[in-house]
Amino acid sequence: MIAQTPMPPPKPSELRSNRTLWLIIAVCVAPVIISYFMYYVVAPGGETNTGAIYSPTPELANTPITTHVRAADESNLVDVLRLLPPDEQAQRSDLNSLADYGGRWLMVVRSPRQCNAECEKLLTDVRQIRLASGRERTRIERLWWLEPGASPIQGPAIDPKFDGELRGTYVVEGPWSAQPQYPTGDAPTVYIIDPLGRLVMQFAPGTEPAKIRKDLGRLLKASRIG
Repeated sequence: MIAQTPMPPPKPSELRSNRTLWLIIAVCVAPVIISYFMYYVVAPGGETNTGAIYSPTPELANTPITTHVRAADESNLVDVLRLLPPDEQAQRSDLNSLADYGGRWLMVVRSPRQCNAECEKLLTDVRQIRLASGRERTRIERLWWLEPGASPIQGPAIDPKFDGELRGTYVVEGPWSAQPQYPTGDAPTVYIIDPLGRLVMQFAPGTEPAKIRKDLGRLLKASRIG
C-alpha cells in the first residue's frame, strides 16, 4: 500500500486571496440574484398601481343612462360616431346606454348632484390628465356621472363660465351598480371603465392626478383595444 502524502495546509496569504476572490464573485453575482428574486418571488409591478383593480370586473356596458351634456370638442367619440354606418349611428346617437360610449376608455368622476369645489377641481384634473396623455388621449373620454335624483344638477359642467376648463366632459345620469373598492361617502372619486364597458379600477378620493395618469397609462399600454 502506498502511503499518501498529506496536503499542506493553505498559507494565510492564500486564504486571504481566496476570500478576496469569493468576495468579488459575490459582489458581481448578488445583483443578478436579487433581480431574479424580486422578479419571480416578490414580483414588482403587480403591486405598483395606485388605484384598486376590480377582479372580476363588473360589466356596466348595458347600464341605462341619460346624457345631459355632450362634449362639443376635446372628444374623439364625436368623430367615431360620425364614421359609423347610418343604422348604428342612429342607434347610438342618443347616448342612452353606457354601451353607446363603447370602444373608448372612460375616466368617470362620480360625485353628488351638487358639485362642490373638490368636485370641480377633480373634473379639471381629469381633463388635464387626458391632455397630458399625448397621442393616447384620442382613446380617452371623460364622464361626470350622477346618481338619478329629483334635485337639480348643479356644478361647473353645466355652468357656462366653466366651459374653458371642462370642455369635452360628458354629463350623464344613471344607476351605479358596482360596489366601491374605496369608501367614498360624498367625496368625488375617479373610476376607469374599459372600451368593453367593464369597470377595471377605482382611485381613492384625493389621489394625486399624476398617479391616476400613471395607472391609466399602464392600462392603455397593456391593452390595444379602444
